[in-house]
Amino acid sequence: MPLVDDESLFQKTVKRALLFSSPQEIAIVTNTDHRFLVRDQLAAIGCDCRVLVEPVGKNTLPAIYYGAREITRDDGPDTVAVLPPSDHLITAAGQFRDAFRRAERLTKDYLVVFGVRPTSPPHTGYGYIRPGEPLGDGSLVDAFVEKPDIETAGHYVADGYLWNSGMFCFDAGLFLAECEACAPEVARASSSPFRRRTAQPPLSPSTTGSWRRPGGRRSCRLNATGATWGEFRRTLRCSPEERER
Repeated sequence: MPLVDDESLFQKTVKRALLFSSPQEIAIVTNTDHRFLVRDQLAAIGCDCRVLVEPVGKNTLPAIYYGAREITRDDGPDTVAVLPPSDHLITAAGQFRDAFRRAERLTKDYLVVFGVRPTSPPHTGYGYIRPGEPLGDGSLVDAFVEKPDIETAGHYVADGYLWNSGMFCFDAGLFLAECEACAPEVARASSSPFRRRTAQPPLSPSTTGSWRRPGGRRSCRLNATGATWGEFRRTLRCSPEERER
């Protein structure tokens, strides 16, 4: 669906990936129901990149694991992977690129998650990150917190918590090793033959898998204007009609 500037959020996400990757370096993870739509959307913006089709949809972590595994097979275990979800609208392209460039320097030792400094009143639609010890451009992650009620969200903002953007940057080989250690059921299911794999991967959101490992997690702050499809009113305010008001 074209929401802003006659482009879908998916197409805008691909264009952001093109800020620091060639089309051949971009891989899209999707499912059988959407693979043809994905290819049509890519063709409309002239981006011929890889499309990886999951055998079956099983939530976030299995999809990330599948994509990372395929990337390492094609490009090697030292490949740095950037994970931008396709339902984001981010308007500060230069700041977005710079944040990921800074994060890339950390990926040999850390799985990096991007936190966004809250720019509006307390919000209950996002997960939050509690920053820990400062380290260069970011900080260690003390805790991930799921979507809170409004009173708790107010306390989080006052205490310096960040919105969890759901965007990550990591060494693909390190990520696979972390999954094998902290979410072995996902790794085992993804290594099974196709017919068995379609039923096996657990329903596992990314923040309940390897991202919760003590240590080894780091957050970088991303200074950009954005919204997600899940918060349609914020997306609407980014439309040309609303910006002119």
